[in-house]
Amino acid sequence: MIASLSKSTLKQYSVCFNQWWQYCYTNNHEKFDSSTSIIIKFLTDQYNNGASYGTINSFRSALSMLLGNDISQDKSIKRLIKGVFRSRPSLPKYANTWDPQIVLSHISKWTPHTELSLEKLTKKLVSLLALCTAHRVQTFSLIKLSNIIISDSGVKINIVDLIKTSGPGRDQPVLYLPYFNDNLDICPATTLVDYISFTKELRSTSSDHLLITVKRPHRNATAQSISRWIKQVLQESGVDAAVFSAHSARHAATALTYSAGSATQSESWPPIQEIATSDGPVQSPASQRLVARAGPPPPRHSSGTWAGPPVGAPSDGPCRLFLRYDLLPFSGDGLASEVCGLLFLPLC
Repeated sequence: MIASLSKSTLKQYSVCFNQWWQYCYTNNHEKFDSSTSIIIKFLTDQYNNGASYGTINSFRSALSMLLGNDISQDKSIKRLIKGVFRSRPSLPKYANTWDPQIVLSHISKWTPHTELSLEKLTKKLVSLLALCTAHRVQTFSLIKLSNIIISDSGVKINIVDLIKTSGPGRDQPVLYLPYFNDNLDICPATTLVDYISFTKELRSTSSDHLLITVKRPHRNATAQSISRWIKQVLQESGVDAAVFSAHSARHAATALTYSAGSATQSESWPPIQEIATSDGPVQSPASQRLVARAGPPPPRHSSGTWAGPPVGAPSDGPCRLFLRYDLLPFSGDGLASEVCGLLFLPLC
């Protein structure tokens, strides 16, 4: 059973287990007593100590696994959880998002790559990956050099390690970054290729991870380090880093895609609400809240595809960035897709 939990979930549950064991010891209860009254008193104590709705819900899940009974379906406990939500509701972290163009304009000045420091080149790469793929930093920390395929058209990255959204019957994400020849200063594929060349002599011969730390000794970069780098870029670009975290890059990229819309050269893309990305279906409640911050959807062609200029439309001025999706078979209802590249459209 322990193997079914991720490290982060196990770490989260361990907090509950410690609190539960301390509560049972103090009140002379058996640790594996699954009486509803005892569980309710325990959760009530946690609430009185300032625990949030999310924490109480997490404790309920942890106790359900530990005690074996289906605590989540107990009517009294469900009523308690509902009361916690009504009296201490869990609110969204963000009510709006920021414009990716702010960050793109800032990092576009970081050229040429051969004259940048390792720290600056690394920050530019992770920022472009975050905006161009809308994946979590966990995904970036798992990119391996052996799973990167560089071709004349772009860079293909296979993610073989389990990520947060991995599950039975689900395909692992495949990231494709095409070369953006109209503006190589913000081309993620070019930046990635230059980063690999830059770090070739710095990385350990036994290291297969793409991203390494910027200070000696150059170890594999963790998700926490990548988050810190992205947040530093946000702050340097003028985004309020006190409000927005590195994870907000996913919100900004997907919200901008939704608000502006996109059309392929074959005009075969569906509206974003019908797309399920490699991180999960967009029609999920969380994703609906994400794209809702972008405002109303754009106009559509009579054929049902989004109105907009063709992919890779050249521009003499700055460009906006949009995610590009390729449709894939989906095991459930609806469609699935993989984030396979970028769509750059001129600012109007």
